[in-house]
Amino acid sequence: MSPMILTDPSSFIAAALAPAIALSGCAILASTSHTKHSSIMDRLRALNAEKRENQENSDTPRTESLERQIAILYRRAQHTGKSIFLLSFAMACIILSSISIAVMQYIPFTALHSLPKWFFVFGIFLVLYSLIEELLEVRLSFRVVRYELGIFDESALKTAEKNFRKA
Repeated sequence: MSPMILTDPSSFIAAALAPAIALSGCAILASTSHTKHSSIMDRLRALNAEKRENQENSDTPRTESLERQIAILYRRAQHTGKSIFLLSFAMACIILSSISIAVMQYIPFTALHSLPKWFFVFGIFLVLYSLIEELLEVRLSFRVVRYELGIFDESALKTAEKNFRKA
């Protein structure tokens, strides 16, 4: 199989910039993940400060709730942090696919003709992995809300849902 050499400048530019759409999507996802991560970290710091202020009352239900919330928020921060890392790595792979398309126009090394595809596909798999991390984080977010509301068991949750539907 021969390497992809584009003699028409517009075809070359189109091929090299095609991954830009995926790059834009990754950038948007990374931006929202950064925002969410900052919010989680701020909340984590606030809860930890409250826990430190209440150290002498360490056996209260509020302290127990704070410890649970801090543990869950820490796990959420881990998921969003991993998502940000994966998206950054995905963007690097997508950029490398564009660069490799451009380089192959000047250095037609046939052994590397599939390199742009592999960079791009690997980048897309990293985006998928990042989305899985975000879904895990969203799942954990409901646990924090349950602890904040004092809903620790299933019967209390059902009662709260019934009261919500009546309102």
